[in-house]
Parts: sequence; structure tokens; C-alpha cells
Amino acid sequence: MKDRGGSNTGSNPTFMMALPSFMKMEDPFTSLNDTKFERLFLALNDPDDKEAISNLILDFKDNFTPSQANNIKFFNY
Repeated sequence: MKDRGGSNTGSNPTFMMALPSFMKMEDPFTSLNDTKFERLFLALNDPDDKEAISNLILDFKDNFTPSQANNIKFFNY
């Protein structure tokens, strides 16, 4: 995955991988539920749809405790 800036200079060294493949590389004996995530990247069908983005953020925050929800940062690239 490249940065959306348009330049292919690679200023954003990011890649995407399926979670089962990542888990197998990380530790084949750890379940997905035991994994601690540092970052999560989502590719939306329409990244300019502000209403869908705000609904997604609210859905995420509803599943966390208030202290967890206040410490999560969301970025729209």
C-alpha cells in the first residue's frame, strides 16, 4: 500500500497483509483474539464519504470502554 500523496517515493512504509497470514508469521500458536494490535488500516470503498467514516468511528468506539475509546486516534489518509 502506498501513500495517497501521489508520489511513489515511499515516504509511508506501509504494507497490508491478511490477518491469518500475519498470525502464522508472528506466532503459530497464538490465537487472533490474543493479538495486541498497534495499528489497523482499513480500505474503504469511498474514502470521501464523511457519513460512513463517522459511523465507522462511532461503531468502533461503542465496543470499547470510555478510557479506551478516548485514547484511540483515527486518521483518514
